[in-house]
Amino acid sequence: MWLVMCVFLESLMCSVGICEKAKVIDVTRKQGTTESLTETRLMCTVHDKDLHLYYFLRQFAGRTLVFANSKDCVRRLNSVFSLLHCCPLVLHADMQQRQRLKNLDRFKSTTGVLLLYALLALYIVSCSKFCHC
Repeated sequence: MWLVMCVFLESLMCSVGICEKAKVIDVTRKQGTTESLTETRLMCTVHDKDLHLYYFLRQFAGRTLVFANSKDCVRRLNSVFSLLHCCPLVLHADMQQRQRLKNLDRFKSTTGVLLLYALLALYIVSCSKFCHC
């Protein structure tokens, strides 16, 4: 059993790209994160990302934050999830501040909503009522 686990861990480390002599150092402060927050990395192809995100939204109801590294990606995801009747809210740098705050208020007051945001809009996000980030 132990040998099977070692082989499994080695193959997993190779697929993720971690060398054999890697050391895991957890620098996360325990008082800085909530106990109910779960961080996950999903290995998938570029073409499957939208599908996996849609599956995640359907499986786990609640307020969900989706970070994208560009406003073009946020706009594309907004179009895709609007067609799928997910009614996403958007935050990105080209929006007026008033519209960003209005979308944040909608996000706070609604359950089961999706918020798509780009990095620059991240600085105004100070909402604490998230279920999935």
